[in-house]
This record gives sequence, structure tokens and C-alpha cells, in this order.
Amino acid sequence: MDNQLTALLIEQKREQMHQYASLFGFTHEKTIQCSQELDLLLNNLTKERTRGNSKRYSGSFFMSNKPGNVCAHLISTIL
Repeated sequence: MDNQLTALLIEQKREQMHQYASLFGFTHEKTIQCSQELDLLLNNLTKERTRGNSKRYSGSFFMSNKPGNVCAHLISTIL
């Protein structure tokens, strides 16, 4: 998938997650599912960006795979 398309999907998913959190709360099933979908999109974008640039990204980072991962939002603000 194209990086620009993935970035657009991330922005849309992030907005959807914020809406769900506002409507239902952070621990509601819909919010958690949306957060997990956002995590997948962020992971895909990271893989695409690091493919062929292994020297640029020599470090690593940890992302929890627990439901409702709040790291996704923090990482996505860096992108």
C-alpha cells in the first residue's frame, strides 16, 4: 500500500477512535477495536518506511499488543 494512502487511513482511523472514545469511553469495545486497527495501520506504515532504510532505523521500539494500546496515538504523532 502507498505510504500516502496509509497515512490518510491512519488519520481517518485516529479521528474515528477519538469519536468513539468521546461517545463510548476509552475502554468500550468499539474504541478498543478501533485502536487495534490503528495499531495495524501504524505498524504497516512503519514497515513500509523502514523497508530499504535499515541503516536509518537502527534502533527498535516496543509496542504493547494489549487491547486499547495508547502507544499508537503517541507514535502516530511522531510520524
